[in-house]
Amino acid sequence: MEPGRLRRGEWLVLAASVALLVVTFLPWYGGDLPPANPPLADVTATAWQAHTIVDVVLALLALLGLALAGLTAVRRAPAAPVGAAVVTTATALLLLPVLVLRILFPPGPNELIEPRHGAILGLLCVVGIAAGAWLTMADERTDAVEPPFIPAQPAPPEVAPAGSVVAEGREPAADDERD
Repeated sequence: MEPGRLRRGEWLVLAASVALLVVTFLPWYGGDLPPANPPLADVTATAWQAHTIVDVVLALLALLGLALAGLTAVRRAPAAPVGAAVVTTATALLLLPVLVLRILFPPGPNELIEPRHGAILGLLCVVGIAAGAWLTMADERTDAVEPPFIPAQPAPPEVAPAGSVVAEGREPAADDERD
């Protein structure tokens, strides 16, 4: 494993993925219940408590981001990290509108429930994962140890061309050098 192989995009994906895993345990939604329930006056819910499928997709996205950074640090060939970057970017871009809708229309009665800081931070983490994976795909630099391709030079002819001094078998004279 070579952490030095990670580029700017992979570092962004790694940081946003770890942050997303942490943010899912923060309060995403909350609100004040009517006075009929005084012991439950302020109710909050994490992403795990409020969502049914979105929380699983959030965890999957965070794991994809961690896998992207891990594959880049471990693999010398770029195929696996590029494939992971494509899947991570697509998953994050598909999840973004879902999270925006869940912030605009929280689960439960909209007049009582409002999004909390966890939902906004979760959205920012998904944006960070999408941006980092996009940067990873856009960065074509490879840190390969092999030298760049240099085309081979044509081999010199083994036989001198006809009519040359060497082909006739005589030594070049001073007059021949001027030609």
